[in-house]
Amino acid sequence: MHERIRVLVVDDDPEVRSLLGRVLTKSSWSTTEASSGADAMATLGRQEFDVVLLDVKLPDASGLDILRWARESDVDTEFVILTGNADVETAVALKEVMTRRDGMPHIVGDSPEIVDVVSMIARVAASDSPVLINGESGTGKELVARSVHLKSRRASRPFVSVNCGALPDTLLETELFGHKRGAFSGAVNSRVGLFEAADGGTLFLDEIGEMSPAMQVRLLRVLDSGEVRRVGEERAFNVDARIVAATNKDLNREATEGRFRWDLFYRVATIVIPVPALRRRRDDIPLLVQHFSAPGARGGQPLRFSADAMERLQRYEWPGNIRELRNLIERLQILHDGDEVQANALPAELTVVKRTAAEPAQTPLVSLQEMERQYVERVLQSTAWNKAQAARVLEVDIKTLNKKIRDFNIVRPA
Repeated sequence: MHERIRVLVVDDDPEVRSLLGRVLTKSSWSTTEASSGADAMATLGRQEFDVVLLDVKLPDASGLDILRWARESDVDTEFVILTGNADVETAVALKEVMTRRDGMPHIVGDSPEIVDVVSMIARVAASDSPVLINGESGTGKELVARSVHLKSRRASRPFVSVNCGALPDTLLETELFGHKRGAFSGAVNSRVGLFEAADGGTLFLDEIGEMSPAMQVRLLRVLDSGEVRRVGEERAFNVDARIVAATNKDLNREATEGRFRWDLFYRVATIVIPVPALRRRRDDIPLLVQHFSAPGARGGQPLRFSADAMERLQRYEWPGNIRELRNLIERLQILHDGDEVQANALPAELTVVKRTAAEPAQTPLVSLQEMERQYVERVLQSTAWNKAQAARVLEVDIKTLNKKIRDFNIVRPA
């Protein structure tokens, strides 16, 4: 007798799940349902399936995010992508995920600074202690976090990530801890949280420095007890998830000034991995350029740079770090004509010469808020107000970027 084919149906629409379930059951297939990305990851972490029917648009994540997670976590199943709104961008992103063959993330560079990071990853991966990754936006903190996970004994279990600064408290709470059906208006189904989804694996808390004081207390309670309670439930249950957090802030200073709890700082910063800014590892820029210059984008021909152009790349300060460099290479791959990129084909800001210590910048002192406003405006201008690209450079989502544009009253030039 043949075993029944096991299918996981992932869709936030209960009618779609019910319809697919009825059709598949008639074919003697065994079906399980998941209504969210977190629910899907938790289910895939516990059970094996032959096929996953995955909706692209989910309330808490993109289906592409689930697919990336599954590939990185070596989930052995076939995926069928469902979408009612197919577009070119989704198709290209899906092709990129499906054709990628490298399971282990590749940290590019051989400078002493990056060699130290790689060495530290290898050492901390052997333990289960919490890790705090500290570095500027765009330096590759999530890549470091994934490397720690994939080199650890938890590599076969889920790697689950959440941006703590991208969600208000109410959403972040249900995202992390899940909720019971009927816990609040709109909670038509129970839902597992990301702690539960990461059970046995790693939970990556990106931008933990943006977490509100109230959420810091809730998180600390879970880290101290090892127990999670869904919103609206009285029962608590144990979870075993390694915590890897990241921030572009100085959490020691944040704690000193009362914006971050000292007790939570001590819990998440057992081991700190500092990730250097790109301007601190300029010798790695040629290797990074080569890495990002994929030949597939130019009909099989990799992007090449003249010696003068490469010197300009190495002299530039890169305020957006590796993310900014990658976006530049991506833009040149699409727009540049010819075999070799010359210095005059680079954006105007790359012609700025790096000042030496003897030539300090004569910039008037401004508030931190004004510095942020100026930088956000500069990124928007350098990306021709392409908000998706600007959000990637700033390492925020588009919703956060739009809020900053409103708060800073930044106006797009006519």
